[in-house]
Amino acid sequence: MYAFAFIAAFAAFIGLTIFIYFCYPAKWRRNNIANAVLIAFHAAGVLSLGAVFVVYKIISFEWLKRILTVVATFYYIIVMLLAIFFAIRLAVVLVKKLIRRIKAKRGVATKSDKTQTFSAEIWFSIASISVAIIIATAGFFNAGVIRDTRYEITINKTCSENLLTVALIADIHAGSGTWDGDYEQMSSLLNRSGADVILIAGDAFDETTCERDIESFCQMLSAVNKPRYGIYFVYGNHDEERAASAAMREIGITVLEDEAVLIGEEILLIGRSDPKHSEVTTEQLLSSVDI
Repeated sequence: MYAFAFIAAFAAFIGLTIFIYFCYPAKWRRNNIANAVLIAFHAAGVLSLGAVFVVYKIISFEWLKRILTVVATFYYIIVMLLAIFFAIRLAVVLVKKLIRRIKAKRGVATKSDKTQTFSAEIWFSIASISVAIIIATAGFFNAGVIRDTRYEITINKTCSENLLTVALIADIHAGSGTWDGDYEQMSSLLNRSGADVILIAGDAFDETTCERDIESFCQMLSAVNKPRYGIYFVYGNHDEERAASAAMREIGITVLEDEAVLIGEEILLIGRSDPKHSEVTTEQLLSSVDI
């Protein structure tokens, strides 16, 4: 992630945090204990998120990295959800005020609902926080559930390969989306698939992935039975290209950077680089391979 993009995104995130804080009931913010809890919660979340992107790789304690990643992930999801919930409530309140003003101009009497609004504000905040925590918890644990999803695709073309089994994995995000304990199951599933070729479609790593996370993921891939047509990798938008490329090539995985290769003698596999960093057209790639 570029420094300017990170600073802009982080500033926007802090802005959302401030917006959420002032959407909490005023009674909470005036209460010393409740206010301290709110400030501590948001401070811990913002600092954890900042640490993950700034100093994560130089932290030597694995347990601290795990805590920072978990807290930052939970906080990010919770803030996004609370921002949506409170924005909806703010829009509803503004619409109600607009309707009252229109009625007042027309001489239509309206009842004051300050007490009702105050009570609704508290219950809405409690419900919003509860729902956000439940969704964040479910999402976090669901990320570690590895599923084997199978598709059968029929291509109406003549080919000597009557059946080709392809295993595709993507968005592993080693060290933030998956952990050491997930890799044994992943390796077992890949071996049981009997794949003729394995494709790794980007984001095996991300900005928070340290050397230990890279090593653990690569050990998993090394334990996979080598398919007859090999294993191929392309970069995702979160992969740091040099680290990812070196790690993959070291264990014998082919990294495709705007390259086209033949699988067998008739099947063409094309691996594209990020369009923002590539000037090679698809036509140029196709013309570079003799079929």
